[in-house]
Amino acid sequence: MIFTAKFGLKIIRLTSAHTPDVGQLCTQANTIQELCHQRDFIIKEVEEERARWDAERLGFDRVAEALIARRCHGGESTYREEVRSSEKYLSKNI
Repeated sequence: MIFTAKFGLKIIRLTSAHTPDVGQLCTQANTIQELCHQRDFIIKEVEEERARWDAERLGFDRVAEALIARRCHGGESTYREEVRSSEKYLSKNI
């Protein structure tokens, strides 16, 4: 009986019409507005960061293409190529 009475009171309390407090509604509205502003700020920051990454990636691609083109047209060798050639030279002469 006690369980049924408590359960019944809980149902009545949860289903009864409750008028929300105006102050609480204003506070919630302000909180929602602040969260929306924060979300918009974060979205803007992520988009800007993504644009910077894309620009940086394109810059690296252009530098790599320029170095490859220079090397293909008889340009300077890279440090790694010079080390490899000197290692081959040393291994043949030892």
